[in-house]
Amino acid sequence: MKIAIITNNYPSVLDGVGDHSFYLANEFRKNGHEVFIICSANKEIITAAHPNVYPVVEQWDKNGYNKALQQLSLLKPDWVLLQYVPYGFQRIGLPWRMPFFVRQIHRKGFPLLISFHEIFVRLTWHLRKIYPVGILQRLIAAGMCLYADRIVTSIEFYRKSLSWFTRKKIEVIPVAPNFDTAVSCSAEQVSKVKMHIPKDRKIVATYGIRDKQYMLHVFEAVLAKDSNIQFLHCGSVKDQEMIDRLGDHLYVTGYLSASEVPVYLKTADVFFLPDPVDRKGNGGTSNRSGSLAAALYVGIPVIAIRGDMNNPELINDSQVVLADYYDIDTLSDTIISVAQRGTAATGKWEKKLNWKTIANQYFE
Repeated sequence: MKIAIITNNYPSVLDGVGDHSFYLANEFRKNGHEVFIICSANKEIITAAHPNVYPVVEQWDKNGYNKALQQLSLLKPDWVLLQYVPYGFQRIGLPWRMPFFVRQIHRKGFPLLISFHEIFVRLTWHLRKIYPVGILQRLIAAGMCLYADRIVTSIEFYRKSLSWFTRKKIEVIPVAPNFDTAVSCSAEQVSKVKMHIPKDRKIVATYGIRDKQYMLHVFEAVLAKDSNIQFLHCGSVKDQEMIDRLGDHLYVTGYLSASEVPVYLKTADVFFLPDPVDRKGNGGTSNRSGSLAAALYVGIPVIAIRGDMNNPELINDSQVVLADYYDIDTLSDTIISVAQRGTAATGKWEKKLNWKTIANQYFE
């Protein structure tokens, strides 16, 4: 079968949806499918020289969409997979041409699967300046659903949101880690990383700084109660204040390649993922996160944030502890407690979140 994936970004551009497209494409090829990528004409993508990648879209405007359609007409795929993120296709999150684009795909007779990685911003009164954006994003999503042969999203919250616009079946397929799950890391690799960290310290890993001041408050609350904690940040920290205040209790890996991420995560006793949530509980951790998928896949316990985006599997999972974002005293106790006792991984997420399993849910 010939599959054309339409995505804004693709490696070597650092982008979660681009990585998602890359690993899906690899698995589709392993299953015997012929895969083509239609994406932005980014210099980093062009110089990477991937096979069957067509970086033909200079900008997602009328001309760009026409170029993508022309490429589809030349390729004549059996399926088109559109990787949709509003802000990926338009700077302020309003790709208003997208419904017309998917209608043209439909009219050309190409079966279309739309994967909604994000849909719209919330309509909250205190953010009334973005109210029009939220309304228009909903109209765009509704228009797209009209012409989709299959609709996929990553979490139950998004499935319910999309069900406002369509009676079509909406499939929920979680996001997998942004690394190759077919490649395992050795105990020797993990031991080499641990050599950089004092042996008597429990390791709390994080991946990405979402709110520097919040992270500092949490980390300092933890260290005030237990000085035998080491924070391992996977990635770069450019803020000198955080480095100065946490001292040698913060180990920063710097940029990690995809193959290095699971090695560093496996050194940790617990993974902390402080996804934002407001006072009303809007937000929280969910299976749309590649960072969450990475931690679950390698089998370490996860302290996540309680909110309305939590999907049922996280709420009822023994590997995940859901905490109150705003109760830092209790949260710090929870981090220490979980780091000390650990949680035995069941192996469920390793089976559920590997790329082979994910890809087969799209196309076998």
